[in-house]
Amino acid sequence: MYAADGFTVANGWTLFVKTLMVACALFLGALSVSGCTSEPDQEVWLARVGDETITRGAFEKRLRMARRELGDIPVLSREDRAQLHKRLLNELIAESLLVQEARRRGLSVDDRELTSEAVRLRGDLDERAWKRYLLEHYVDERDWERTTRRRLLVERLLAQELARTAPVTEADIDAHYRESFEAVNPGIEVELWQIVVADEQEARALRKELLGGRDFAELAREHSIGPERTKGGRIGYVRAEDLPESFAPAFRLPVGKVSKVIQTEYGYHVFRVTDRRRGHRPDRKSVERMIRETIERERLAQIRQQLIDRLRQEVPIEINDDEWARALDVPR
Repeated sequence: MYAADGFTVANGWTLFVKTLMVACALFLGALSVSGCTSEPDQEVWLARVGDETITRGAFEKRLRMARRELGDIPVLSREDRAQLHKRLLNELIAESLLVQEARRRGLSVDDRELTSEAVRLRGDLDERAWKRYLLEHYVDERDWERTTRRRLLVERLLAQELARTAPVTEADIDAHYRESFEAVNPGIEVELWQIVVADEQEARALRKELLGGRDFAELAREHSIGPERTKGGRIGYVRAEDLPESFAPAFRLPVGKVSKVIQTEYGYHVFRVTDRRRGHRPDRKSVERMIRETIERERLAQIRQQLIDRLRQEVPIEINDDEWARALDVPR
């Protein structure tokens, strides 16, 4: 989403929604593969990917974490559950392929980089809130370190490929600016903040705390599962047309007010509006960095898929079909 001091592209909300869906639906694609291990394991193996093994225990751990993120989920049919399980396993395989390719190229992530990532993610959280965040999203701190190291390794691999095959040029930025900014009417916009959680009762309890005077940003950092959590829940300036229809009540909020709990397909939201103004069209320089990052994200997604497709052809992958079907009740 673009939020360059008051300007949001009409389709900018798409990026936020996609990011939130990833955070809230690990079934459809875990961004880390901490469950993979290349060391001998007594657990039954589900997949062997090159030099790494994905075990039943590791898969179920990731599944439990996903369910914890999602909170109360609807009862799925056997077929739907099987599809979700297969998608998760396929993503674990993909991540393993990318990690091994990064190592083959001599890439690595040192402890200093891991510490820097912890500082960035932690933001203003105190020690207690940080520990609670780790327990809610990971098995323990070691699991976070292992997961994060692998994620950063994949990010380094993809960045290397981007620089080699499809670097963003000034011409790319010019074209994107003309399409996304010059042709868009700024309209009225609000500065929007949100806390989104998977459980309705938790959302109601958080709203009650807000009405009692608790700091919105503090609660967002501690509890929200949205990607803007590290910014205290600040989404930025948005226009009505940038928001999904289910978010419409948030745009109509008076400045300074907290919304009722709003349920959407992404969770249970509490919104706050802190400003309302007529939008303005930013100059190219003020949004150049955001445009570059947007183009890079799109290209990185394409590069990632291309790498996975190629590595699937080059790296031996073996699925334990009998154990997979018997242990996880997945139709063969």
